[in-house]
Amino acid sequence: MATGTTKNGTKIISAEEFVVAFAECETMEQMEQRTGWTRGKVMYRAAQLRKRGVQLPVKFKAQGGGKRLDVAALNALYEQHTQKPAEQPVKSKGGKAK
Repeated sequence: MATGTTKNGTKIISAEEFVVAFAECETMEQMEQRTGWTRGKVMYRAAQLRKRGVQLPVKFKAQGGGKRLDVAALNALYEQHTQKPAEQPVKSKGGKAK
């Protein structure tokens, strides 16, 4: 499947080869074996192709998802260790933080 390797030994896989493997593999483990890439590299490549308009479904979910961050507690922890208040996010007209 690989058409070469990079300087660090990672297999070079064309977008066409990746899409075929993505379509044929049912699990992330199969994708990892087929491409020789880590889970993170597979997920990154799929995300990059989606950004360019390739209609790949999200069939492999990131691990550990679903846990919400306690932003107030994290800001308090930051302040505790730096002795200065955390900066407040800048709000746009839409009301969402930038």
